[in-house]
Amino acid sequence: MKGQFLSKALTPGIAIGALIFAGCSTTETRISGHPEIYQSLSSRDQALVSQGQIRDGMSPNAVYLAWGSPDRKIVGNMRGRPSETWITCITRLIIRTPTPPMVPVMARVTGSD
Repeated sequence: MKGQFLSKALTPGIAIGALIFAGCSTTETRISGHPEIYQSLSSRDQALVSQGQIRDGMSPNAVYLAWGSPDRKIVGNMRGRPSETWITCITRLIIRTPTPPMVPVMARVTGSD
């Protein structure tokens, strides 16, 4: 009886998780799809991108490889220079909660890659 309830409760969560992650590209798929961009990065940035991490001032191409396309871009000026702010919402699937939390993340990127 308890096993049936657990099975019925987990099945929708697993299905939803599979749908969410099936449509997402991963760091590995972005790197393998754009090896020329990855090879053009410094060894420091290659290491960060491979781990899905970014740093302040990283090029837009490197941030794309690490995190994918941003959910939103804001173009403006910062200290008299053109700037572009990428906003990305990261979803973390936690089975024990009814809805995964959305966390807005902002990072400054440089260059015009």
